[in-house]
Amino acid sequence: ATRAGPSRSCERRAPRPPPPTTPSQRVESGIVGPVRLGFSRVVDARSGSVRLGTVLSKCAAWFHIRNDDGTATNVRGAALTDMPVFSAADFRNPEFYYSDWFLINPLRIPGWCAGLLEF
Repeated sequence: ATRAGPSRSCERRAPRPPPPTTPSQRVESGIVGPVRLGFSRVVDARSGSVRLGTVLSKCAAWFHIRNDDGTATNVRGAALTDMPVFSAADFRNPEFYYSDWFLINPLRIPGWCAGLLEF
């Protein structure tokens, strides 16, 4: 049977909505998966250059990162999986094992999987 209308490859997807800015939705403390808001360090190499930063807050599915060079970035949870920098202390902290892993799948975080094997 033939399908009427344009193929799926021709359809345009709606752009992703920007991160919410409602203060009541913004969370600035606590732990989300392996990320301690306000403390966790990340390495962002997506744009071709390496930038270090700190995850400051979470708003819906977005994480707000303040880079060491003074710039700010908003990334979705899926994009954050390649960025965290872990230490041995992170794996000894029981709070990480009882936190919200809904937005970040730990099996998709190379640093988390490697750290579990190493530490």
